[in-house]
Amino acid sequence: MRTRLPFPRAVAVTSAVLMLAGTAGTAHATPTSGESDYEYYKGRVVSPTSLKVRLDTDTRSQIRRTLPRGTIVDDIVCRKRGEKVGGNRYLGGNNVWYLLGGADTGLPGWVSARYVQNIGSLPRWCHANDHAGQAYGPSHL
Repeated sequence: MRTRLPFPRAVAVTSAVLMLAGTAGTAHATPTSGESDYEYYKGRVVSPTSLKVRLDTDTRSQIRRTLPRGTIVDDIVCRKRGEKVGGNRYLGGNNVWYLLGGADTGLPGWVSARYVQNIGSLPRWCHANDHAGQAYGPSHL
């Protein structure tokens, strides 16, 4: 026998389930100065040498700065596809890049996700207006 929920209770249960589903993949918040509600994603640099932070998602792009192996990156904004890095024609590689917000240096840029081990949630996919030439704050997410 099927039990029917009264309409208001069914709406409340559905709302609660949707609310939980919407927060399941939420990243851990890392507020920057004056930005209490801005969320970044985190990772650790696992490249064999220093990881280059670039202006765009390819290895020919200008290098903005470098991050030593083992650095905890706590300002990942999002991810997008770019040039494939690592591997060869037989072993594949990785064409996903992470946008760093530049919270610590003021220099946002892209790093190959191949060399960043995620800590917590996988970064969201970037929106059309996410790029390394802008500063990041609450209005950009």
